[in-house]
Amino acid sequence: MSDVSYPQTQVEPGALYPPSLSDEIIVDNHPDRIIDLVAPAAYVPHLLRIGHRITTLTITSDPHHLARALAAVAAHSEPTLVKLTLYLWPPPQSLPWHMDWDAEAELALGAITQLILHPAMKFGDRDVELLPRWLNRFPSLRYLEIHSGAASLIQQSHLKKAIAEIYMRNNTAGLIGDIVSFV
Repeated sequence: MSDVSYPQTQVEPGALYPPSLSDEIIVDNHPDRIIDLVAPAAYVPHLLRIGHRITTLTITSDPHHLARALAAVAAHSEPTLVKLTLYLWPPPQSLPWHMDWDAEAELALGAITQLILHPAMKFGDRDVELLPRWLNRFPSLRYLEIHSGAASLIQQSHLKKAIAEIYMRNNTAGLIGDIVSFV
C-alpha cells in the first residue's frame, strides 16, 4: 500500500509515521469513507484525524501507546465508529481497565456498540474486579467478546454476573450476561 485515500485527499504514509511501519496499517477503502482501520496504537491519534467515517477500528501493537490511542478514540467526534477491537499485551498494568481516565473522555466512548478484546495474558483477580467497571465507559455497548482463554470458567462466570449487574443498575438495556462471549 503506497497511500491512504480519502475523498479528494491523498496522504502519504511517511507524512504521518515512519515509513518502516507503513505496512502495518490496513485500510478498507470505500468511495465515501474509510470503513475498517487496523493500525498500531501509536498511529491511531493521527489516523483518526483523517478518517472521519471509520466504523471499525482495530488497535494493535505495544501497550505504551494504548492509553493515547484510547484517548483519541474517546475524543473522536464521529458517531460512526461503532466497533472497537483491542489487542492487549503485558504487563497487566497496561490493560485499559488499570489506567486512570479523564471522566469527560470516558463518556465519549458512548458510540461504541461492539467491543472485542484479545488479551495476550490470563486475567488475574484484579482484572475480574476492574473490567466490569471499565465497561461503564461504553454505555451503548451491546456486544462484548473476550478471546484467547484469558479468563477461567470461574472468572467468566464472575465477569458475566458483574457486567450484567452494572448494566442493569445503570438501566442500560443492551449488555446483559448472555451477550458477553468468551472465545
